[in-house]
Amino acid sequence: MNERFFDDAELLRKSLTGKLSPKEEARLNEMLGDPALKKVYGELHEKKFLDREWDRYAAFSPREGYLAFENRLLKERLRRTVRWTSAAAVLLVGLVSSALLLLTGEPRQELSRAEIIPPGSPKATLTLADGSRVDITPEQPTALQKDGVNILSEGGTLSYSVEEPTQSTVYHELKIPAGGEFHFVLGDGTQVWLNAGTILRYPAGMTGKERRLYLCGEAYFDVKKDGRRFLVDTEAGTIEVLGTEFGVTGYADEDRLTTTLLTGKIRFTTRNGDSIHLSPGEQIVTLNDGRTLKQQVNVEEFVGWKDGLYVFREKPLKEIMNTFERWYNVSVVYADEAIGERRFTGNVRRYDNINVFLEALSATREVGYRIEGSTIELTTI
Repeated sequence: MNERFFDDAELLRKSLTGKLSPKEEARLNEMLGDPALKKVYGELHEKKFLDREWDRYAAFSPREGYLAFENRLLKERLRRTVRWTSAAAVLLVGLVSSALLLLTGEPRQELSRAEIIPPGSPKATLTLADGSRVDITPEQPTALQKDGVNILSEGGTLSYSVEEPTQSTVYHELKIPAGGEFHFVLGDGTQVWLNAGTILRYPAGMTGKERRLYLCGEAYFDVKKDGRRFLVDTEAGTIEVLGTEFGVTGYADEDRLTTTLLTGKIRFTTRNGDSIHLSPGEQIVTLNDGRTLKQQVNVEEFVGWKDGLYVFREKPLKEIMNTFERWYNVSVVYADEAIGERRFTGNVRRYDNINVFLEALSATREVGYRIEGSTIELTTI
């Protein structure tokens, strides 16, 4: 099975659960020129079909289903009669069957109000140069004139504009708590999306000879090109760009920093002084011991959160739950540590209650859960 097969199957899945780019839309229309695939794709939008597939999905183990599917593909390969479009249609049904609950947006079992854990929401604490702090929320619009800039918070977005250009560099800090996120616009027009548990220090006016920021956590940058260097300092190294879109994940409690490039070019300089250039679709992983790895990736898996979708591919459950601990502001404990090593593939809509994911997890008949307050215990079924 070639790489294009899996890419096209992933595109079909994404068309049902996420947002497609113009290029992806064009590729989807090309694929749906195949009558067999178009028929299956149409069925996936019908409620009766989804209900039927859910009942089938709930009745067997995904591991057994995968082994059966793999065995069927092997037989088909031996007969040399499988066309990639038909195989993609089969895989698409499997992918959707395993994610039906996530598409409905509602948990299947009755839960008490105390057991419903909602997603995070826009909130942040802004620390100004003099040390004063301002809590920023969508419910409370804020307008400040401080340190030579105008600061406006409205509707969950923070924006800066330069009031009086100055040669001195004054830093502000934005801290996003667990269960929070924030989008804001820097004084140079650069847009930044910050995920839960993130701290970013940045020049208030962005008027110096270079633009240097300090990040701990997870952020997505859409950098405004203006001829000056744009630098993001992290514990593992420095990212340098002139105008591009990229994501960075580097929390203090994790053993690695990942930098993922969507458009443009960036240069990553490690603490050892090594420079690595990235092109679109590439990622640099820097471990705490200084080792680095450059690789091609599916960028949606690493920056999809910014557009409201978590994408996991063969990811250990413990890593998934680490992400959710920050976003849903919960604690996760494991009845058996081996549970956290099990790997899962799928999508989770970022703004669903966590119960939607937990119900889908429970339906695999491999992992169960129990909620007590803000603590989630994962158990073996």
